[in-house]
Amino acid sequence: MNPPPFILVADRRTLKAFSSEGGQRLRLINAIAITDTPGDQDTRLSRDSFARQAAGHVARLLQAHQPERWAFAAPPEVNGAILDGLSPKWLTTLQDNLPRDLHREAPGSLTKLFQRPLN
Repeated sequence: MNPPPFILVADRRTLKAFSSEGGQRLRLINAIAITDTPGDQDTRLSRDSFARQAAGHVARLLQAHQPERWAFAAPPEVNGAILDGLSPKWLTTLQDNLPRDLHREAPGSLTKLFQRPLN
């Protein structure tokens, strides 16, 4: 199975967007720091505040890129809360969701993780 052409990966401070180039190669197209204070990347938000902000960024990225299918990964403690903040339109195109912290993974590793067959 081919990985989705658009992959979003979040941790408790950042959101990264990757897009595929001709099949398997992913490239980073956007990285967003999510903090309490503009310019202060060391401030940790509450889980709910982070999830709301992250969901807003996810929705804007999906709206801008309009992927037919996409994948998402975020740590288990925020994964569901971020997805809960998205409209049903985007949830129906979500191909794969991994409740894992993958923000330090190389793009090639992400491709392999999201190539697994759907259950």
